[in-house]
Amino acid sequence: MYPVRYFLPDFIEIQRQSFFNFLETGLVKEFSLRNPITNTKKDIELFFYPEYYRLTRPKYSIQEVVLEQKSYVSKIYLPVQLTDKKKNVFC
Repeated sequence: MYPVRYFLPDFIEIQRQSFFNFLETGLVKEFSLRNPITNTKKDIELFFYPEYYRLTRPKYSIQEVVLEQKSYVSKIYLPVQLTDKKKNVFC
């Protein structure tokens, strides 16, 4: 038997850490980069509040997902403000 000469990183842990980093900082940063979204006439504006986002718990457990061939998903809730500048209306 030959001695092991190479170090193989834990690729799952790398993906997990990257995803947690995205949830903690990347998601807020991405929505902030797109603030605000306006129409072509610049009279309607959509503003995101990404620092207050919430994720729901997945509907199925990991075991149920594997056994029943479902998707392991979570919903994201993000507060937004819709502004009509012509009518001075905030929603």
